[in-house]
Amino acid sequence: GSSLGSLSAAFPSPNQAGNLIIAFVRMSTSSQTVTVTDTFGNAYTDAVSQVQSSDGHQVHIFYARNVVGGSNTVKATFSSTNNHPWLAIYEYSGLSTTNPLDQTARTQGSSSAPNSGTTPGTTSANELVFSAAGFPYAYSGTVSAGGGYALRQQDTATSRAATEAALVTATGSFAGSFSLSSSTNWTAVVATFKP
Repeated sequence: GSSLGSLSAAFPSPNQAGNLIIAFVRMSTSSQTVTVTDTFGNAYTDAVSQVQSSDGHQVHIFYARNVVGGSNTVKATFSSTNNHPWLAIYEYSGLSTTNPLDQTARTQGSSSAPNSGTTPGTTSANELVFSAAGFPYAYSGTVSAGGGYALRQQDTATSRAATEAALVTATGSFAGSFSLSSSTNWTAVVATFKP
């Protein structure tokens, strides 16, 4: 969209109480702020974010823990009107209801191989690794998930971004990576969540 003050997305089925919600936001700005809310007033924390200083976009991974169950709509509200925003929402079970966020990493660059950089070592063997990348709104190439990741979603219109996730079974340091069909400016972020 153009000149949007907020953007909403609804889950296709009711959330299960106690689960974790991840909300990914991509914005065409390097200076605005964004907050995330939902129908039930679940508290969203900005786990990791990154600005692309060359083309002026930014990406965020928000999460809400131990959520209320029921039919839910998530809303991203921008500090000013924003062009080309994207909001993507996900629900995961089996993660900590008190302190799920473990490690994060983030960076920006320009190439055909976005990479978030490597997190510090995780504290639990079984974790969810969630990664995302943002691109200029006019980027016209294709995006593929990195090795070991499953592509979750991508916006192929004018809010170019993609998300991926993996479930790991051993402690370690993890980086989110993507493969592009052509070089461009990018942001990349990754967050790990523990049970």
